[in-house]
Amino acid sequence: MGEITRRNMNCHNNLLYLLITARCPLSCSFCMTKHLHRNEDLEINNNTLNSLRNLSSQSGKVCISGEGDPLAAWENLLTIIESGPENINYELITSSFWNMQRTRRLLETLSRICEAKNCTLAYRISIDQFHAKEINRDVLEILISIFVKQKLSNASLQIRSITGQEKYVFDRLQGILQSKNIQYDITKLSEIDYKLNTNCLQIKLQFKPTVLPSNFDYLDEWPIDRYIDFLEKSRNTEFHIGLLNNSMENPVFDTTINPDGTVVLYGAEPFVLGNITKEVFTYELLKQRVLMNKNLTDLISARFIDLVNMWRSDSKQAELIEKVNNPFWLIRNLHEQNLLTLHS
Repeated sequence: MGEITRRNMNCHNNLLYLLITARCPLSCSFCMTKHLHRNEDLEINNNTLNSLRNLSSQSGKVCISGEGDPLAAWENLLTIIESGPENINYELITSSFWNMQRTRRLLETLSRICEAKNCTLAYRISIDQFHAKEINRDVLEILISIFVKQKLSNASLQIRSITGQEKYVFDRLQGILQSKNIQYDITKLSEIDYKLNTNCLQIKLQFKPTVLPSNFDYLDEWPIDRYIDFLEKSRNTEFHIGLLNNSMENPVFDTTINPDGTVVLYGAEPFVLGNITKEVFTYELLKQRVLMNKNLTDLISARFIDLVNMWRSDSKQAELIEKVNNPFWLIRNLHEQNLLTLHS
């Protein structure tokens, strides 16, 4: 099966992260969000569905994930996609902890829904030696078997791993594909991006640097400067938290909806802009509320590396920057420790 052709015909490039649950049945020692796990799902009501239609229809991609695992709220997952607009590119981010039979049924259902709505779905999993030790089934073998055998014309498989795990992932892929007599090749697209090609399957692979703080004792992190430099080069624009461009006149937003329905800009979580379960939300309303908040406007309009260098002038902020090492996690940690300043 060839790679899915992009079908989203809208001209918008906003990115929407939809965290539909805080529940997760796993308890991985390295989990970055374990402290956020709780018995809470995104409430699905008319405000929620209308808001998601508005936001999704103006987003280049809708990433469905969670502070837990979205499979824990699979019925809401199906409702959101089935009731959403047409021509949407979805990405489902999951540990894929279900067995083969249940996973196959889910993927077949998602593929049918997406085909009917002219949408695409990328099913994204994390593969590394750490997940392998703590998830009690061979997720990668299960998914490759499903995607090779089933006709999932509107669904594709993606792999996310971490830098330093390239050999582990490539060896696992080689073992599985050779056992099925499938010939393949892997093309390197960038410093962290690859594509695996076979005559029946294509898989996108990405190796991201690890994120601190967590209990994950792994030493292949990138310093924050290297991460920001990579983002700017790969996007060919300045890196701004919460924006995918550097324009406040015509902003392209990087937006997150939390399991409690609150709307924030990704990486700027302390600044809550509304709640999709309580009002009908649009990107126009989001822009209005961003511009009403001077601190948030100052934050997202500044080139992020300039803010990082300003914060480094304070020893406590500099220590936290080195520890966190990730631009998308820095603001919340500065805020939690009462260290967030936006002016020198």
